[in-house]
Amino acid sequence: MDRWLVIVALFVSLPIGTAHGAGKEAQIADQLVPRQVRVSFATEQLFVSVRSRVTPASLGETSWATWDRDGDGSLSDPELGPLLDSVTRAELGHLGVTVDGSVVPVGALRTRLEVPAERPVALDAALVLRFEGKHRTALAAGEHRFAVYDQPLGRDGVVPFRVSFGRGLLALGGGGARAEIRGGGKRVEVATTKLAPIFWGRFVRKDEAKHQ
Repeated sequence: MDRWLVIVALFVSLPIGTAHGAGKEAQIADQLVPRQVRVSFATEQLFVSVRSRVTPASLGETSWATWDRDGDGSLSDPELGPLLDSVTRAELGHLGVTVDGSVVPVGALRTRLEVPAERPVALDAALVLRFEGKHRTALAAGEHRFAVYDQPLGRDGVVPFRVSFGRGLLALGGGGARAEIRGGGKRVEVATTKLAPIFWGRFVRKDEAKHQ
């Protein structure tokens, strides 16, 4: 397993919902990979979830003062709306998911601010957001193709993907970005980078996989 997959393994080994929480391992993962993408395939739908830690520097700002319209040194709920719109555009601007050549509308994922929970929000606060949504699919028996695309803000960064396959589905392989099939074909751990921002793969219904 190479350096990037070690980073991804560290990140995805943490329980869901704790990767941006307290604890030494969570803090290390948070610094290395402030952004995580999960794509879960089922026979009739897929689920996309992005969890990101965003600071003013992520948008090229020194603070959130641009959105502090009343100048009181913090952000109220009405001021947070435009900021979250800007963050959403930035965070989902490069993300791409396709199934059998059809583009999943990731730009329509719902945005939810998880941290900080308190209001108002300080102008130097780090924001932890989740973007998520479902998309209907109709996966017939046989082989299917998928692709995931994203790139980190930093030149040396990495965006980890966990691509999971539900009942009746099994990953076969793929190419592009660094990746490892795990769990007997039930998930693929992918690390996209600036130089390798895309992974393409194949999967089949489980009853078809035995004939491969």
